Amino acid sequence: MPSIPTVGSFDPPESTADEDTLAAEAEALEANSGRIVGSGDNLVSDMRSTAVDFSEIVSDRLQQEAGNSTGAYLAAMQGAAWGAMVTGKWASDVKTYKTRREELIEEWEEAVGDDFGVDRAALGSEIGGDSPSMTADAIDRAVQNAVAEAGQAKLTEMEGEADTAYEEYKDNAAEAGRMLTAGPSPEDLRILTGGGAASWMAFNLWGTDAALPVTGSDGRDLGEALAEAMAAGDELTPELRAQLEMVYAIAERAQEFQGIDGAELSAGELEFLEAFYDHMDSVDGRDPYAGGFNPANSPLYSVGDWAANSENMSEEDKRLLLSALGGGILALSNESVGGGLDRLPDNVRVTLDNQHGDAPGELLWPDHAAVLGGLSPLFGNVLDDAALSELEGGREFSAALTVALAEHFNPDNSINTATDLESDSGNLLGVSTRNHEANTDVLTGDYQHSQYGDDSPEFVLRSLFGHDWEDGGTAASLLTDWIPEAMYGDDPHEEELAALAAHSLYTTMTNEDPAAGGHWDQSAFEFFTDGYGQIGADEAASLGVANPEIARSLGDVVFSTIPYFAEGPPDSDDEFSWGPEPEDRHLPLDIRTRASMFELVMADEQAANDLGGRVYALAIGTADGLHEWSHGEAGRFGAEAGRLIGLLDAGYANLAGDVGEGVEGRNSDITATDARHAAWARAGSSIVKEVGGEFAGEIRDKVPGLKTLGTLGKVVIKEIFEAPKWAIPLGQTEGWWLNSDPGSVELAAEFQMTRSDMTRAMADNAVTGMLADPASGVTTADVRAAAEAAGQDPGVVLDGDRLKDLEEIPSHLRDEAEGIYVDVMNGANSDYREMYENYTVEMELERADIRRLAAAQ
Repeated sequence: MPSIPTVGSFDPPESTADEDTLAAEAEALEANSGRIVGSGDNLVSDMRSTAVDFSEIVSDRLQQEAGNSTGAYLAAMQGAAWGAMVTGKWASDVKTYKTRREELIEEWEEAVGDDFGVDRAALGSEIGGDSPSMTADAIDRAVQNAVAEAGQAKLTEMEGEADTAYEEYKDNAAEAGRMLTAGPSPEDLRILTGGGAASWMAFNLWGTDAALPVTGSDGRDLGEALAEAMAAGDELTPELRAQLEMVYAIAERAQEFQGIDGAELSAGELEFLEAFYDHMDSVDGRDPYAGGFNPANSPLYSVGDWAANSENMSEEDKRLLLSALGGGILALSNESVGGGLDRLPDNVRVTLDNQHGDAPGELLWPDHAAVLGGLSPLFGNVLDDAALSELEGGREFSAALTVALAEHFNPDNSINTATDLESDSGNLLGVSTRNHEANTDVLTGDYQHSQYGDDSPEFVLRSLFGHDWEDGGTAASLLTDWIPEAMYGDDPHEEELAALAAHSLYTTMTNEDPAAGGHWDQSAFEFFTDGYGQIGADEAASLGVANPEIARSLGDVVFSTIPYFAEGPPDSDDEFSWGPEPEDRHLPLDIRTRASMFELVMADEQAANDLGGRVYALAIGTADGLHEWSHGEAGRFGAEAGRLIGLLDAGYANLAGDVGEGVEGRNSDITATDARHAAWARAGSSIVKEVGGEFAGEIRDKVPGLKTLGTLGKVVIKEIFEAPKWAIPLGQTEGWWLNSDPGSVELAAEFQMTRSDMTRAMADNAVTGMLADPASGVTTADVRAAAEAAGQDPGVVLDGDRLKDLEEIPSHLRDEAEGIYVDVMNGANSDYREMYENYTVEMELERADIRRLAAAQ
């Protein structure tokens, strides 16, 4: 028969540590930290109860001896204080374990006294009733067995709980030892102060690495005090200023923690912010909706006006007040540091909820717009504050704020005329678009408007890009301005967000199906090309005319993804995907989408010229590597360059047809288009030439990846793109950009450039590369032999044993030179000839295909 466990059967491990002794040691270390700086024992209590500057607590005598250098004393005091904090935490851990051990022993003793929940009499009666033939001894043994089994089960359970507590105790002991040995680190400070060891002493010594020792009660007190000061029209008292600095410090901590996995504000800090904003959101502590909501009655939404109109408050105090309040809201909203949209005050959440009506256009009421207007100066100060330059709001909050602002500018919204947020949009979108994950959620539809569902991205773009902005769309373009920097950066996650956002942006804005979601009679593309009403002579203005800054932003986005505009048409089943390697990245765009995006960009003169110049810079820079290309690469590079230049054709031609003859001097005939290309080509040549010059940084921003030109690039620029600077533009006279007939204007012989000038430059560069490449086996003797075999004078291309630069050869002899180059390539390696032919020929073929697309629209 199994034995029944007794009180002595359960004996959890004891701790030999004495928490009282440890606590006394911690206090002694704290006292020593005060003596180190010559300020005595009272310093510790002062530092634990208030925020002070370290330099204020070092005694005058020590400052004089140290020549006002307090660094050594700070380090020594930090060491003593760190020892006190770790030792104090260990004392608390010891006490926690001992308390838990006693609780487990007490629970076990009660279980033993209760026969582990077995009612002996009831069980015996039940057994006897079920088995009348059993003897009393047999029944007693059965009951004993039942108690023993229950006891063993309870013992197993208790030993498991004791083992868990003891393992945690041992882990805490090891952690305390590690912390004492390693010294303070930001991570350990977050663990200690976030877990309850927070004090002003830690904050005074380590700044924002340590949690502030604040509570929800402190937040309510600050809200009451600030509301009273506002009601009385008072300036900030020293006490209020110190408390607002706490809010500001929490915002700084949130900013620091944003990119650190698992780093969060302490529970006390979050409760402090939540209670503070709840009170500031109310009217005398009451829900403002109780008596009819008026944002002007809530301190949170009128504090900006109070600061602006206050004659008693210094500019420094105004900046602190507004930055602290704006930064605190962003910190409290951020899920990544422990906050969230659900922790914000009621009226902010209600305003951002987007579910106030039953149909589109009835969702954002004037009161809610007034809330956004009240928050604007708070966020504006955050944007202007260099110390908070990277502080972000939460993902859900930021997306909701962008969508709420879109609802305000929704052209279908007839309710919202009472409150104009145009002047506030820069502040509101300035903070909401800092969170790139939120931007991507908005542009892809992962964050949806309650009434527009899957059409939410189009709704947002129609509202924000469709409004005729007084600033030309500067504020609205913040929704896309971040994409190029993210695409060019070295953060894989940011790059993926940017690529996904760009892909959705392109497919949404160029959508030509008005009935896709049933919300609009006009397709998105038609809206963005004709939906802005009459502006100037244009009766149906386009996006670039109404909002040129948005067109310029779109141009930057397009160029940041230009490889995907240059590549061949995607397969019908291609979908967006993004992996770590280039071959894993797919941003599929059909040709029509590409041409439509170019058209949207090119509606603004500056955006068109920027995009055209950069495309040509890329084509020129790419051609510079011709002699290094492997078999087949020339055809690919030629096709990609031709495709991009063809998209410029299509975009310009479509736009010209859209705006009509005479608007901004644009028309679609060959001469005008060629003039454009000539201008873009010259701009591109200037960009490439400056890559290694004084504007290198600016140029790399325009065309990332360009390198200083080699032989071919310099020749192409000099012989083809620069000549028009001194004569009538090449495109107007020769028409080679479209492979069309020359114009009627005669040029001096030295400026008569034709398309063959480019093929000569390509051939010259190919032979130059062969001579520089030992593997080709070609020497100047082969060049000489090729010339002689063709009955040509080798001196046309050679100066002794040196191959002449193309510009050294008289223009009337360059056809002969090209023939010699081709013969050299034919006699040595056909790959070189294929490369040069593919680049020059396929470039025009691909371009012609795009041109036909433009004509078909």
